[in-house]
Amino acid sequence: MQFAYKQQNFNEEKLIERRIENYWNKRSSDFSRVRRIELKGTNSEAWLSLIQNHLPSKKPLQILDVGTGAGFFAILLANCGHHVIGIDMSPKMIHESKKNMLEFGVRAEFIQMNAQELNFDDETFDVVISRNLTWTLPDVMQAYREWHRVLKTDGILMNF
Repeated sequence: MQFAYKQQNFNEEKLIERRIENYWNKRSSDFSRVRRIELKGTNSEAWLSLIQNHLPSKKPLQILDVGTGAGFFAILLANCGHHVIGIDMSPKMIHESKKNMLEFGVRAEFIQMNAQELNFDDETFDVVISRNLTWTLPDVMQAYREWHRVLKTDGILMNF
């Protein structure tokens, strides 16, 4: 009975993940268009100012952008000279973030990955940053555990 219960939970989690991925795949091009507009406007300056007020002064920082979407934070922070990896569940969002990176002439890395199951070693990043993601996650506490696991001891977690 215990095995059947665990299998049911696993199947439900995979179904939720697939729904989230499909949702963002469908929205990826429109979402990306809005983020490009935002990157070219005053919103990007406001976000960058807010974020930089909390960043350590050392450069370059190792930054993980969780739920990168179209790469907004990753592009902003890579433009400041930081090494940024953006992750997202949606392959189409990853494709859009790579296109946007090229359009804005910065270097960042974008990888399809689940925010709750990170493929990074412990204490890899100086900063973990996320925007508008936690409301979509099936298990927010699991995500926070993962984000803290990959964050260096003196690292900073920013969740907007």
